[in-house]
Amino acid sequence: MPKLSWVWASFSLTGAPLLVTAILLMQCGRTSPTEPTQPTAGAAIYSEEHLRSGCYSWPGEASSSPAPVGNPRLGLTEGDPAIDFTLEDPTGVRYRLSDLLGKKPILLVLGSLTCDLYRRSAPLLTALAHRAFDQSQTYAEVVHFVTVYVVEPHPQSPDPSPYTGEVWENVFSAYRQPRTRDERAALASEAQASAGGGQRMLVDELTPDSRDNPVWCTYGPAPNPAYLIAPDGIVVAAQMRLDVSEMKASVEELLSLPPD
Repeated sequence: MPKLSWVWASFSLTGAPLLVTAILLMQCGRTSPTEPTQPTAGAAIYSEEHLRSGCYSWPGEASSSPAPVGNPRLGLTEGDPAIDFTLEDPTGVRYRLSDLLGKKPILLVLGSLTCDLYRRSAPLLTALAHRAFDQSQTYAEVVHFVTVYVVEPHPQSPDPSPYTGEVWENVFSAYRQPRTRDERAALASEAQASAGGGQRMLVDELTPDSRDNPVWCTYGPAPNPAYLIAPDGIVVAAQMRLDVSEMKASVEELLSLPPD
């Protein structure tokens, strides 16, 4: 124990017991392991002040067509702090993203009924929510499943697509583009009817000249992006199009569950 011998020599030569005590405490501080700390819930998340809004001026003036947003894109990528938001579900119950963060991460998905990507992935997402994560819990019990109902990518004619500025219908184009938050909430209720397993359906705001599509504008704009957000508020997985199988693997990696 050479360090201890050196300390004792210092004591013998100087006769200063206080110096010995200080040195010993310094040595202990250098060699003792640091206690692990748990991440603070939502510690890294940005406030709602960072939300973008009004990237698509719908419904705008009746005599003019809104400028399209162009190609879909991701607003956040892996390693970015999530951006907080507060939205209501179709019945008016309010939820705040940062309040949901805690011991459970959040699987955040954007979608709408005229989006073919969402319509095909939603049943797979519901199946994952119901699936057993371990012997006592489902995936929806270890992860918050949150879907935000956003702008229709393929509304019924004559409404234009927000991505092209022109009519762009598909097999799911049975709905006009909502002009009010209540109209959007009605469609969200229809979408929610087929979901289950503890999933939450929230409605992006639609208040022209105020908070207009803030989540879609911030986390996209894209019709069906998906994000896995860790309890500390950091995005650990980001997808331009929801891939349920890959997102399941990301959840298991985050929660340290061996893959199937």
